[in-house]
This record gives sequence, structure tokens and C-alpha cells, in this order.
Amino acid sequence: MSTTEPNPGSATSRYLVLGALLLSGLLAGWAIIRAVNTDMYATPRMWTIGLTGFALVVTVCALILWSTLADPRRALTIWHGIAASFLGVGAGTLLGNLGEDNSKALWFGVGMIVAAALLLLLGLSGGSKARRKVNLVGDLKSTGVRTTAVVLNRGYLEFGESTQVNTPVTFEFSDEQGHKHRVEKRLLILPADPIEEGQETELWYDPADPEDWDRIVVQLQQEHPAP
Repeated sequence: MSTTEPNPGSATSRYLVLGALLLSGLLAGWAIIRAVNTDMYATPRMWTIGLTGFALVVTVCALILWSTLADPRRALTIWHGIAASFLGVGAGTLLGNLGEDNSKALWFGVGMIVAAALLLLLGLSGGSKARRKVNLVGDLKSTGVRTTAVVLNRGYLEFGESTQVNTPVTFEFSDEQGHKHRVEKRLLILPADPIEEGQETELWYDPADPEDWDRIVVQLQQEHPAP
């Protein structure tokens, strides 16, 4: 899949999964702290144990689903899902501790909310970088000069036992004046779709500075995005 293609999951699905993470975290935090605040000589009520188990299962399933729906290009990263879960646990802990004199639970709840805020900032940062990259690609494809590039050095000899190769690949292209330029882009290459030297691909560059690697888009890189 091209790095410029958005994740196909719908906005409704994303909000539902985020809501599930928040609510399951809330239930887990509330149930756990209610069990912890039970008299030390008493057995925790079965419903608190069952509710905790249910909430944890929902959280794990929702996180797995969120990993397939998260899309930094839409300002939704994996960190946003984890932040929603942490926020729920923190809020649930504080709610479950109301009327109790458990300072450890209080600080744990506050700590989880602070951690959620930090994860949210991390997610916003990652999403911002991804969107800038996508915007740059779109800008160059619409305003830059389109030409053909050739793979000069594919960056690896053979796959061996590896299932993939993450390597810099060197491309060569000519600008409008006929001057040759080289650019290096990192690609993630799979045995099922190898890169060959001499292979041609589309390339877009900024005519104001054909040597600016950051303002060069190579189609093969879009098809083989490296993490």
C-alpha cells in the first residue's frame, strides 16, 4: 500500500474503538480499586473480579483492533489508543477511590492520567510528522517536475534467510536541463517484490533545487515504505 493512501477504516469505527478503550479502562480501574479497598481480611466480591476480567479482555481486543485502524495521517496514532485506555484506568481509579482513604490509589489514578496526557502529546507529534510528509508528497506531485529515475544501486546483494531488507537505495535522474542527479531513499524490500538495478520508476523533484533530497519523491519509495 502506498504511504499516501489513508487507512480505509471509517471514522465511526475509530471513535467506537476509542470509546471502548476509554470505557473498558474506566471499568477496569474502578473494579480493581474497589477490590483493593475491600477489607484486607475479606474476600473481594466475585462481581469485581468478573468485571475486571471482562474489562481487560475488551481492552486487549480493542487495542489490537485499534492497531489496524490507527492512521497518523488522520492525526490518530497507536499512542492515542493507549492514551484513551490509560485515561480510563486513571479516571476509574479515582472514581472507585471516592470516599476512601487510599493515598496510593489516588496517586496511581493521577499518574495514569498524567501518563495519558504524555502519550497524547506523543501521538500528536507523530501524527503531525506523518501529515507533513503526506502534504509534502502531495505538494511535490502537483507542483514539482515529474521525470523518470533509474535504480543505480539497490543497496543489497541477496535476501538470504531474511524475510525483508531495510536498505538505502540509490536512484539517478536527469533534470530539465539534462543534468544528472542522484538521490538516496530508504526502502523496505520484500522477496516477493524485489528491486532490481536498472529498474525505472517515477520521480518528482523541486525544480528550484534538484539536489534537495528532502524535496524529492520517488514512487518506488511510496510502494516500499520503510518504517
